[in-house]
Formats: sequence, structure tokens, C-alpha cells
Amino acid sequence: RVARQIVRARFLDLARMRATVLAVSEGMIPLLERGGVPAGSIRVLRNTVEPWHAERVRAERNRDIFFVGRLEEDKGIDLLARAARSAAVHLKVVGEGSLRTKLEQDFPGVELLGWRSREELRQLIAAARFIVVPTRWNETFSLVTFEALASGIPVLISRHALVADEVAACGGAEVFDPHDIERSAGALRRLLDDDAAIAEASRRGFAQAPALVPSFERWSGL
Repeated sequence: RVARQIVRARFLDLARMRATVLAVSEGMIPLLERGGVPAGSIRVLRNTVEPWHAERVRAERNRDIFFVGRLEEDKGIDLLARAARSAAVHLKVVGEGSLRTKLEQDFPGVELLGWRSREELRQLIAAARFIVVPTRWNETFSLVTFEALASGIPVLISRHALVADEVAACGGAEVFDPHDIERSAGALRRLLDDDAAIAEASRRGFAQAPALVPSFERWSGL
């Protein structure tokens, strides 16, 4: 990585270039500046988001806890599986990746659903009470988070996601530390038991999501 940075700095001087650098969230700006990109060259253009459901999912009526994403170390799925086992709650996992075999061996209680088409995911997610985004390290955007919020599905999101504070402020998400297994387990159990909190988060996230991310029509006109 050091060698790569030296080569990049030699042939691409970010501090003097005229190009505009696009960031998918405001949380990326300080990281880009630290990497040598001038603040004046950075613009934020968020990814377009298509909700899984056009109408609010009545999450407070549901019982299923979901993870949706790649089964890789950076996504923190192994940390979530440990927390789910500690909380004695059932976790449904949609996705594929290198950790699948480890999850099958170490966490037989986790329901691995594999990769699913968007239509299959739409049907599955209609039964979601909330989804968990347990990213282990910095994540720039988290498309799944916004797809969930825009569908009325609350999110338990890692503090390492760069959008964590803003989605928590909108009322549709709660921030947690995925490395703290016992507190994570407590959060899973509490959200599973608290219908009123889930209903409130579902309504607020569904109402606020359009202001957080653009539709494809609005994005294509930016």
C-alpha cells in the first residue's frame, strides 16, 4: 500500500489536478481530503436508491431479522452471527461470499438463504422486522441501509458506516458497535421485543428516506 501510494502521488498529484472528485456521501469528504484531494474539488453525488417496497412494510408486525450483503470479513457478518447466537435470536442471511462455509460450520442456527434475485429479496424482506448492517470498518454509503429505510424497515447500523449518524438522526435507525458482542446481542433482543419502537422507526425512516437519497429520476437530472 505504501508503494502504491508513492506511485500514485508521483503520477497523479491530487492536490493540483483540475478534475472534480465525486463522493457518494459527506462522510467521505474528510477521508478524501486526508488523501490529498482539495476540498474545493470534491462534490457529493449520492447513489440512487430503489426501495424494496413502494408502500411501508409494517415492520412492527414482523419477527424476522435480516442481514443482506456479501459474506465477507469487512461486512461483519461473523460478528453479527456471534451476537445473534448470544441473544438466542434467529438470523436470516441473504448473500454469498467467502465466509459462507465458516458460518455454516460455526453458526448452524443462522439461516443462510444464499444469493437471491431482487424479486425474491423483495418477497423475503416483506417479513423483516429490521435489518442489521454490522460493517467492521468504514463503509462509504451502505445501499442496503437506504433500501431498507425507504421501504419502512428499521436498521441497526454499525458505527463504522459513514452514514450512521444521519440515518440515526432521521429516526429510522439505531447505531451500535458490532465489536461489542454482548451489547449487540442486547440490542437485537430489545428491538425484537419492542413493537412501539419498531413501528416508530419504520414510519420515520419511510417518511425521511426520500430526503436522504435521490430516486433514479432525480439522480439522472443532477
